[in-house]
Amino acid sequence: MVITLDGWIPDLRVAGVGDFPHNMLREIFQQPETLRETIRNGREKAREILEGLSAIRRIYFVGSGTSYHAGLLGQLLISKFTRVPATAIPSSEFDYWTPSAFEDGTIVAAISQSGESIDTLRAAEAGKRKGALLLAVTNNPVSSLVQISDHSLIAEAGEEKAVTATKSYTAQLAILYLISLQVASLTGADSELLRGLELSLHEVPSILESILEAVNGEALKLAERFKAFKVFFLLGSDLNYPTVLEGALKLKEACNVYAEGFAAREFLHGPVQLVNEATCILMVAPHRWSRDLLRLSEELKSYGAPIVAVSDSRDPSVKGVSHWLAPQVRVPELVSPIVYIVPLQLFAYHSSVLRGLNPDKPEKLSKVVRE
Repeated sequence: MVITLDGWIPDLRVAGVGDFPHNMLREIFQQPETLRETIRNGREKAREILEGLSAIRRIYFVGSGTSYHAGLLGQLLISKFTRVPATAIPSSEFDYWTPSAFEDGTIVAAISQSGESIDTLRAAEAGKRKGALLLAVTNNPVSSLVQISDHSLIAEAGEEKAVTATKSYTAQLAILYLISLQVASLTGADSELLRGLELSLHEVPSILESILEAVNGEALKLAERFKAFKVFFLLGSDLNYPTVLEGALKLKEACNVYAEGFAAREFLHGPVQLVNEATCILMVAPHRWSRDLLRLSEELKSYGAPIVAVSDSRDPSVKGVSHWLAPQVRVPELVSPIVYIVPLQLFAYHSSVLRGLNPDKPEKLSKVVRE
């Protein structure tokens, strides 16, 4: 391993589980294997559960915090690949935002790392009361959520000790991809498209293994560059809108800074007024979106803000980008949310350490909200 005064970079050839200075970093680096296990073990289980249903007419995804962001991606995937109406709702709002009774064929997918979050348990109970089939997506197979659910899919992330969730989030995303693939298959989606998506999903663990070391070094350098900044805006579109919401949450939790995620062009409808030389903007721009989003960076840079592009498309003609935090391989766009959250997790981790904080234990947070 390599130790520097400014931070820590693991040598993946020698670094073991016990060689990491914080649980958050260890758990970030565990993600290739936890994703591999989740995909391997979840595929047939998702097929078994969903093929056994007589009809799928509507899906609600409920969760809180990180799990809600996972649910947003679930909504986007179902909407992109099927004609089944799908809605993600924060757990604490679910009972208020939904009708008093659901039609037959309604699924509530309740997402919770611990399976013990009080808000998600209440949302799950409300879903059952209103007549939905309850599907638990959790990292804890013996949790209260699993016990009250009709079916469960387990994210194979293993124990997550850091309060700042990382590997449980990407494992949840993998489960939601598996659900979406199965629902799409059952509802007549294009089989060739689905086969391509499934192959891309299976590539993700290897992609992460190939980029983690380099991206970790880049994230450390950028964290050093921006360690005095207190305001961060994260911009993304389509499937990576949830990515920027989750990236902003990691910065809030680990770094005690103001960070907010926005749909990229919505940022121009008001929030852009806050941009100046003291704000850092991170833009998540997968290849298909890179030209449009990075063109937006030129306007934002004219207001004095440094722009960091999280993109697999390093385009030297884009003048607005000050810094790149980029995978060195082309990332299939449809699975990019699993890959692109990792550079943001690493940036949040190093930013926390360089500010003298403990990223594992933010002082006002607990791993489970029980009351």
